[in-house]
Amino acid sequence: MRASVLPAYGATMTFSKTLLVLAILTFGSTGGVVVQTLTAFKTGEVTTGMTKQCYYNALGNTYTRTMRSIDLCPLGIRVKLSPN
Repeated sequence: MRASVLPAYGATMTFSKTLLVLAILTFGSTGGVVVQTLTAFKTGEVTTGMTKQCYYNALGNTYTRTMRSIDLCPLGIRVKLSPN
């Protein structure tokens, strides 16, 4: 009685298909979008009542962060670079 052996070609194709499926699941699920962040530096702050608005600038764009009025504004924050 002879044992059944898979041909080398069939084993290679199965392995290749498995790699293809894994690549699609890994890279296809994120949509290929890369989010870039950068540091925005503090330009000012305004306190009104119980809150404070901290103002930041990164590459000409203004960002704000609301804090409690007794907290210190961080000198820099990480912000997402929005795609145009």
